[in-house]
Amino acid sequence: MLQTIIEEPLPSFAVGDVPSALAPITIDTVDDWSGVTVTAGEATIDSADGATTITLTPPSPDAVGVLVIGVTLTGDGGRRAAVDPVRIVVEDPTTQWLTIGTCRALWHDAPDSDLELFELLEAARIDCLAFAPTVETIPDSYRKAQRLQTEARWTASRATSSDRMGGEEYGVTVFPLDWHVKQLLRPRTAIGGMF
Repeated sequence: MLQTIIEEPLPSFAVGDVPSALAPITIDTVDDWSGVTVTAGEATIDSADGATTITLTPPSPDAVGVLVIGVTLTGDGGRRAAVDPVRIVVEDPTTQWLTIGTCRALWHDAPDSDLELFELLEAARIDCLAFAPTVETIPDSYRKAQRLQTEARWTASRATSSDRMGGEEYGVTVFPLDWHVKQLLRPRTAIGGMF
């Protein structure tokens, strides 16, 4: 029996970070895994009190996204065990879009999970890019639109059946860009004093 123990939620990382001291992942098992081989990252193994604790150092992230660390232990005699994957968010420190930290500074009711917030931010960024004109430097209005769309997606994901379109049994929650978001991405100006 294997159990992944993470004392605190893993922080998000930037591409190229070395997470060795920042976020060790501890795996507890009731079996003795002395002489075990770990196939992801580096590990230190400590056997005490009839249980084995394996502390895994995650590999350095090299791409933006969600780094999924799947750990397989291989012991003496070909004995194998897999641990539930650990997911680590990897952000681009040079991005012009919102990051988890900048979004939390603006949105105090943001989801607690870095993974959930990252996925919402990425989906909102893609929504905004699909509607907005292509620009070299991302303006503040695009970041505001991304935040509003992130909040809209979060709200829609928590919607009840009364917030859905369609029949009671087969309702669908919609994720449209509302007019506030569209106005931030493609502002419409008044024509000749008309609104």
